[in-house]
Amino acid sequence: TPTPTPTPTPTPSNDAAFYVIKYNDFDADGIFDSVESGLDWSFEWDLNGDNNWREYFTYANDGGKGGRVGSLKDGDKIRIREKSKSGWVNTTPTEVSLTLRLGETQKAEFGNRVPGATPTPVLIAKATPEPKETLPKAGSTLETVATVTVGAIVTILGIIGMMAL
Repeated sequence: TPTPTPTPTPTPSNDAAFYVIKYNDFDADGIFDSVESGLDWSFEWDLNGDNNWREYFTYANDGGKGGRVGSLKDGDKIRIREKSKSGWVNTTPTEVSLTLRLGETQKAEFGNRVPGATPTPVLIAKATPEPKETLPKAGSTLETVATVTVGAIVTILGIIGMMAL
């Protein structure tokens, strides 16, 4: 009977690291929701305030995730800032600061959206006034028409009756 090959246990990271996620924040709430897609984007990052800005990229086909930046030390301070793109508006801060910890990979998320068109004003029809309890005095009403009609019939019958005598 062959001996099963042992599954290697993942080795914990002996460094400090970070990565970035960039997403299309459709609902503009600043939270990366499961229905929102990742974006290709350019960033810069700085280590311990050295102002030596390094390039960093995220990729839409990887859910907006960029690569892990490792080999950093416990306590390193990282500043990450997104580069702006025409036609997009940020929904989260454009710069994030992280203090890294040994054995941890920290994540920074950045949201943007394309602003929608200005809504077109819509005319809202208001309900007609409620009907009044009494009919208006001017014009013909059913009561007036019925009275005139009955009166005319009585008059006509009276004339016919007199002619028959």
